[in-house]
Amino acid sequence: MGRKKKFGVKTFTITVITLTLLAISLFPYYYMVLQSFTAWDQVDKVMVPHGFTLRSYEYLIGKGGATNSMMWVRALVNSFLVAFPTAIISVIIGLCNGYSVCKLKFKGERFIMDTLLFQMFFPTIILLVPRYMIAKPMANTYGGMIIPMCISIWAIFMYINYFKTLPNEVFEAAKIDGASEMQILFKIKMPLIKDIILLTLTMCLTGALRGFDIPFLLTSGGPGNASELMSTYMYKKAFSSNQYGYGSTLAVFIIIESILVVYILRKIFTSKEQKEEKRIEKERIRRNRRGNH
Repeated sequence: MGRKKKFGVKTFTITVITLTLLAISLFPYYYMVLQSFTAWDQVDKVMVPHGFTLRSYEYLIGKGGATNSMMWVRALVNSFLVAFPTAIISVIIGLCNGYSVCKLKFKGERFIMDTLLFQMFFPTIILLVPRYMIAKPMANTYGGMIIPMCISIWAIFMYINYFKTLPNEVFEAAKIDGASEMQILFKIKMPLIKDIILLTLTMCLTGALRGFDIPFLLTSGGPGNASELMSTYMYKKAFSSNQYGYGSTLAVFIIIESILVVYILRKIFTSKEQKEEKRIEKERIRRNRRGNH
């Protein structure tokens, strides 16, 4: 009885702590949504608004009466024009680096691993100045915003750790049959790691959509708002124009946009998997019919 009571108290305590931490982590999202429905004269003045309004959302879709209220459309297009190439390049770089470090034996392999690991222990802010100076000649261009963000140390480590779990026998047999390293990587290993590719592509894409520091420093949305991104546009509206309600609305839109991107990517990869499973099933049925005849 005492043991059950002790177990119950322990479970209750863990549950309360977990729910408390969850509430603390989710509160900023709740407050952001709340502020997006708050009247503009009450934003940042009261924790709980006296009433709710759709003014920020009307402004978002162009009914606010302002000449630049649809600026977010250009910012959204620019965000995708930067995010998609950044994510694809990040996945390719991570895939090639992860494979070379994990499966190719060469001098300096351990040094490269230690260097990559070393970088993960430091905040990215320390590289802000050199990244800015490298990309400065390409200021006000898409390339200047893409190149500094296209190397993901996290993606490289994801591929390294996953490649270590794959058996070497199949790849050694492919080498004996005359397959090159690139053929082994793209024709044999890539089908085996499609789940990791989906994960890294999703994380790199959503990370690029949230990119702020380098694009803001290089372009600040210029010239003439031509390079404005959703993240920089939201920052300007919230902290430069003090439109906190509209800034919160843009933040809500960015979250919805990221969720939709993840959903579409999952649907694309899932449909490919289903087609492949159907093809294998049809092939199996065809072989069984031939065997019966």
